[in-house]
Amino acid sequence: MATAYKIYLSTEDAGIFNAGVTEEAALKVNEVLQDNLERHHIVYNMMGFHNHTAHHILTLFALGASADQIEEAYSRDRRYQKRARHTDEAIVEELYDKQLFMKHLQIGQNYPHFLAFFQREISQKGVAKVLNEYLFVEDECAEEMLLRMFTGLLHPIIHLGFGIEFNQPALVAEGLAQACLHADWLGLRSLLPQAEHAAGGIGQSGGKSLFKLLDEIQEDHSQMSTTDRIRGALTSRASENKLKYISQFKVAECQMEEKLAEMMNAVIYYTAAAQGSQRFDFVCLHAVTSSIFFSSLLAMPSLSIRTKLRLLEWKGRMDLMIYMEQKASPLSLSSIKNTPSRKDWPAIFHSGILHGDDGHTAKLIRAIAHAEQVCRPFEKQKDWRISGDMWLKIGNMSKSLV
Repeated sequence: MATAYKIYLSTEDAGIFNAGVTEEAALKVNEVLQDNLERHHIVYNMMGFHNHTAHHILTLFALGASADQIEEAYSRDRRYQKRARHTDEAIVEELYDKQLFMKHLQIGQNYPHFLAFFQREISQKGVAKVLNEYLFVEDECAEEMLLRMFTGLLHPIIHLGFGIEFNQPALVAEGLAQACLHADWLGLRSLLPQAEHAAGGIGQSGGKSLFKLLDEIQEDHSQMSTTDRIRGALTSRASENKLKYISQFKVAECQMEEKLAEMMNAVIYYTAAAQGSQRFDFVCLHAVTSSIFFSSLLAMPSLSIRTKLRLLEWKGRMDLMIYMEQKASPLSLSSIKNTPSRKDWPAIFHSGILHGDDGHTAKLIRAIAHAEQVCRPFEKQKDWRISGDMWLKIGNMSKSLV
């Protein structure tokens, strides 16, 4: 049984999208991820680059990797990981005081203390109660934590998502602890609450589609002077512009399923359709690789409708901000439509397994294939940008990352 201290999955824990898994591979996943949990830190250098081992291994497992392929991938990943640090029991005890908890945020040395704390909380209360208490109750501490889940190129919520999707409480604890390290590099503490207020609160109807907003952002950006483009996010005008657009994305309760699919479609569109290039921008691809986990999050019976609507609204708003941060690149579908579909999905999955990177390519492939399934029911109803054979074409493009 999986616990906050033990990785354990079987073929029944194959994720929301998989290409067929084996018990032998599951046993190997348990072995290597337990080793990673006990031996390695959550970042591997002074710049705070993330340990992607759990993401990598679980994605390969879901795509049908063999036990030997999982072992080989782990052997590559572990070469550059930092050793886990010792836990200071006195600091762990302080974290039970919410005010002291918040004082310890954003201090890299505190990761092992936060991990131990969340492992104990999950062991005592269960994943559902801990998530509601530390992310979704909307008190000062939970608001601070929820904001941090969306920082660090969405890595905390990606890590949490793997824990939820594959039923691994230890990864949920790691994801929460990871969030505690991150700084607010996009100014989310200001922008997301302001956008929520400007939208009229959580779960309002009447907002524009993400595609309409992307079109307007492109047009706005094309009219900016060169000086303004260079100054970018340093200008107050840029912050006002972000707020103007992100506050227009809203999700009413009756739209949740549709807006989930729209979000996936939109981020794959702007990541794959950068004009004049068939290489995916490394920053934008995180909007794609994080999208798959919202299917699992929005399916959790322990989360209120209000929480689910808020999570989806924040994800859509983050996606728009990421696009704006990346200079609102001109988007054209021609590069996608002109891509030959040389490989079918099983061959693409196999390519992802063999790619040799730290898992970003495999994660991208799985997220695209999952999004195709989620979006298909809406293709006859909605004029969205990605449809038909473009999914497979983008899958064929996905081996190319900037």
